[in-house]
Amino acid sequence: MRLPATHFAGNLMWTRQGTVYATWALTALPSGKSDDDLQLVADSHSAFYRALAGRQALLRGTLVWTDPVAVVARMIEDLDLTGLDGWAEECEQTIDAVAGLPLGSRLWTLTVPLGASDWKQKLRTLSRSATTELCDQLRIPGMRPADAEVDYYRQVATTLASSWPSPFGHRPVTVAEQLWLLRYAQSRGAEALANPFDVPAAAPDQTLTGRAGVGEPVLDPAGMTDVDDPKKIRATAPLRRRWLKTITDTGTTSYQAGLVLADVPAGGMETPGGEFLGRFDELGVPADIGAWLTFRSRAEGLRRNKRGFTMLNDQADQIDGSPDVASLSAGLQEAARQLIEYHQRLSINTKEVEIEAVVMVSVSAATAEAADQLALDFVQAPGNKEFTWARPVGAEEDIFWAMQPGGRLSMQLNDYRHITTGADFAAAAPMMTSRLGARKGILLGLNTTTPLLSTVHLDLAGEAERNFSPSIALVAELGAGKSFSMKKICGDEIDRGAVGIAIDGSVTREWATFARSLDGKRVSIAEVQNPEVSLDPLRVLPIHRAGAVLQSFLV
Repeated sequence: MRLPATHFAGNLMWTRQGTVYATWALTALPSGKSDDDLQLVADSHSAFYRALAGRQALLRGTLVWTDPVAVVARMIEDLDLTGLDGWAEECEQTIDAVAGLPLGSRLWTLTVPLGASDWKQKLRTLSRSATTELCDQLRIPGMRPADAEVDYYRQVATTLASSWPSPFGHRPVTVAEQLWLLRYAQSRGAEALANPFDVPAAAPDQTLTGRAGVGEPVLDPAGMTDVDDPKKIRATAPLRRRWLKTITDTGTTSYQAGLVLADVPAGGMETPGGEFLGRFDELGVPADIGAWLTFRSRAEGLRRNKRGFTMLNDQADQIDGSPDVASLSAGLQEAARQLIEYHQRLSINTKEVEIEAVVMVSVSAATAEAADQLALDFVQAPGNKEFTWARPVGAEEDIFWAMQPGGRLSMQLNDYRHITTGADFAAAAPMMTSRLGARKGILLGLNTTTPLLSTVHLDLAGEAERNFSPSIALVAELGAGKSFSMKKICGDEIDRGAVGIAIDGSVTREWATFARSLDGKRVSIAEVQNPEVSLDPLRVLPIHRAGAVLQSFLV
């Protein structure tokens, strides 16, 4: 299979098959600590799935490592460093401090194939795609989508997204982000690419772009190009070498091992406790997630379930003459019980949907041995002990394409379909995160909730600009580091240009001593015994403002 994409515009992607896809970036919800928090996350997923009834979608969770330079970029964003030598030095030291740490994040994107209600427009798109494919064969330039076609599908995508609930903050991706996701899939685990998601675009780029920015990868199932004499091992290679070697147009080589979810606990998924997709980062094995989801209405799901009953009755009529009637009857009874239970779960809510899911995972590394070991570690991870993950023989290339827009599910991968209700699949809660803090600001610390560490930023000035209170409270037991944290926050903010006022009534004059160690030009110390400055509103403020402030203070 060749790269499906032909053209890009905004969050739209045209493919060789004539299908147009639209991609949105999603914001994961905070996991919280209580059962009520987890139930709220599951309910949000369920509502989102119901809004996609009648559609197909590719949900991707892409794991990207955080560059130390990107951490510093968040620390100096919207800040003029002129005269802030102390903060510049702090940022330089931060790069060394976080280098080598497993800092990362997971990017969630949803890709939906767009249908055309206008059959004339659909026919024009299909015919132009066929012409473009022919031009590729003849090595001549193909036809680009016309402006009217781009505007048409842009409106279709906007109308589709307008009906979605807002908890996940969906936004259209940019062309740069689409190209990055496709190139990342070719070189994951072997090449660090500048992540455009780190710097949100001021406005989406709607310029029509070709696929040249992606490049056509060379795919080598089982890495046969690494073997001196491939003929000797060709027969056994699919069994012993279950990885895919990818080579980009720049020569970067990556080894990828694909896995497919084969079985889940017999009792199904429940909230809390069933968030296995949302807790991938807790496994300690870096992996990318891709799930092809087919959403059907409740009525369609009930019709399909009814056909299952019909087939079951036909099988029951055919076993009367079998010598092993008892065992066959027991199997049919168990199947009937599952169909009845599924019918009941689907009938509970009139807005429920049926989901057919194929969940795939890709682990990758710069060497075949490392990729193979990562796949083994993933299967044996304690968090996966109740789940069965398979590595289908010869399906490495199929998984690679199936985890990208425009790819297809092969017959082999279709055998791993899981059919369930929207509420049950929502219990898996894929779009869930334990990340903390603001998007920019001082680096307060590291979030160690999962083996995938993340930085915690604090942006007090930004909170005030957004009309939120910049007040914070530090609560911990004795000796846990409350005073240290407060001094770090104050010192960092003053280095960034803030003005500090230390009110110290302690006997040891702890804060006064600390304040004097900082930049004296931006720190004032208010002491009762040796007053240098006044905080009296009647002294500090103009008289027409001072009275109201003092009254508020006294009240």
